Amino acid sequence: MLDTRQANHRHGEEWYTCDFCGFDYPRSRMIVQNGRTVCQGKGTMRCREKPGWDPARKGPLPTERPIPPLPSVNEEI
Repeated sequence: MLDTRQANHRHGEEWYTCDFCGFDYPRSRMIVQNGRTVCQGKGTMRCREKPGWDPARKGPLPTERPIPPLPSVNEEI
């Protein structure tokens, strides 16, 4: 079900829960990093992990990607 809270003047934007801090943020403030959905940007806890020395020595990090849309499921109870 689509959450209809207003976020940055966008009505009906999908909201996700950050895997680190547990707060809900609109899709525009979330990324998938290393398989986890994390918040980033202004107005968030900024849970996005910053690479340190060890990842820099190991080579390039996996590419971050936007969150795909949630599947539509119609369930009748």
